[in-house]
Amino acid sequence: MAKSASAKLRPFRQITDEEMLKRFPRVDEKGRRYTTIAHFRGVNMGPRPNLCYEWRGFRNPRPSGWRVSKERLEQEYQDGAVVIKPNGSLERRRFYQPSVGIKVGNVWTDVPSAPPTELIGYPTQKPLALLERIIKASSSEGYIFLDPFCGCGTAVDAAAKLGRKYLGIDISTIAVRVMEQRLRSRGENVAPSVYGLDWSDYDWEQFEKRALQNGADAEDGTPGWAWGGQSRGIAQCCA
Repeated sequence: MAKSASAKLRPFRQITDEEMLKRFPRVDEKGRRYTTIAHFRGVNMGPRPNLCYEWRGFRNPRPSGWRVSKERLEQEYQDGAVVIKPNGSLERRRFYQPSVGIKVGNVWTDVPSAPPTELIGYPTQKPLALLERIIKASSSEGYIFLDPFCGCGTAVDAAAKLGRKYLGIDISTIAVRVMEQRLRSRGENVAPSVYGLDWSDYDWEQFEKRALQNGADAEDGTPGWAWGGQSRGIAQCCA
């Protein structure tokens, strides 16, 4: 995690209308969509003496206590997120906030594989949507994004698309050449640099030959490169 006070983390994502209806199936009197969530901690969560208290006549009979502090519970009640129903039962609600989306968990199963039009044949290529989510969650426009093992450049491509500055590094000069073509096809004015080797090792002609043999048009920057080699040294692409 970054130590700077300006570091940001926004682990949220937007959802489709279909997913919204599934996740937030209920509607309150103000027209807000919500789902119900637990107000008591489960027995298997262990005892929490500091969360064992009485609130407006309600108390968890078990030592596991409430999910939140008494102060927060009262605030949620004032905000309409905790409701005492006419039948005397307690309901705690989580409302859908369209401008925020929903918080993502530790396992992401909703990001699809890269579509064929996005694939460039690099063996470790990740979906652009995956890198976009990571970058959106951890930075704002104008921030500098670093990928020290950038491969075919999906991360820096996503950074460019989202208005971030970027620096991509890879030991393979071919990888940097692929990244350069990819970024230039987006309209980026990139400046590749090579360290620890001669520019003669930056063998674009050999790359083009092998790429074209695999049916990829590397000349015009269209995604479809199918070959990437390794060369000694370090190369980078930045903007």
